[in-house]
Amino acid sequence: MSKVRVVNFEPTSKGENTHLYTIENNSGASVTLCDLGASVVSIKVPDKNGSIRDVVLGYEHIDGYEFDGTYFGATVGRCCGRIAYGKFTLNGEDYQLPVMTYLNFNSTTVNFLQWSFAIPYPLYLVLIVVLIWASINVAI
Repeated sequence: MSKVRVVNFEPTSKGENTHLYTIENNSGASVTLCDLGASVVSIKVPDKNGSIRDVVLGYEHIDGYEFDGTYFGATVGRCCGRIAYGKFTLNGEDYQLPVMTYLNFNSTTVNFLQWSFAIPYPLYLVLIVVLIWASINVAI
């Protein structure tokens, strides 16, 4: 049976609390996720000698996930430029969304969301991320 641990991580630059969620299987392999962007922080699996090693490039602190721009571990979703200039009209009403550009890393995009918050959007946007962590390790 897998074990799940939740611990406080660090506050974001806006003062929002973040958490780390670690799921560990019976053989000691684990995955750790942060609720900021549903980011994969680490995946620890046994190497060929059976030693547990982290195989993910991640950050020690929350500001790396907020500001670095490399998207390490990010859960990606909607892409920039899908709605031109972030403007559209629905049922005769004009809407302006946050515009994501390559240099604008503080936009309300999936990888920067605190996953318990909602995006101001005229329609419902439901994002579901499914993570399956097996109770045994699979060798390929």
